[in-house]
Amino acid sequence: MNIQILDKPGELYLGSDIATARAQGARRFRSAANAVRFAMEHAAPVSLRGARLDIGDRSFGPAQIRRLHLRLINAQTTTAPRRRRRYPVTAPSLAGRASAANFDNTPRV
Repeated sequence: MNIQILDKPGELYLGSDIATARAQGARRFRSAANAVRFAMEHAAPVSLRGARLDIGDRSFGPAQIRRLHLRLINAQTTTAPRRRRRYPVTAPSLAGRASAANFDNTPRV
C-alpha cells in the first residue's frame, strides 16, 4: 500500500458499525493523512469499528486505516532530518571556578 495516496483529500466515516458511520456522514479532510491521524489519535476507539476512509475511488476499512497510520508514523520517523547539536556534549570545565574549599566565610571590611 503506497502512502503517497494520503496527500489527496479524503472522507472519513466513523461509527460503531458501518450503518451508523454512514448515517452520521463523512468528515472531509484536505489530506487523507490528516483523516488517518484524526481517526487513530482523536476519535473514540469504538468508532473505529465501522470506520471507512474514502480517497478518490478507493475505500479503506478499519484494519487498513490502522496499517496506514503505522506507515505514516514510520515514514515520519525515518525521513525526519536529524538536528545537529549546536554545542559539544562534553561536560563544562570546572577550572577557575570557586570551590567550597577556596571560599572563606570571613566578612570583608
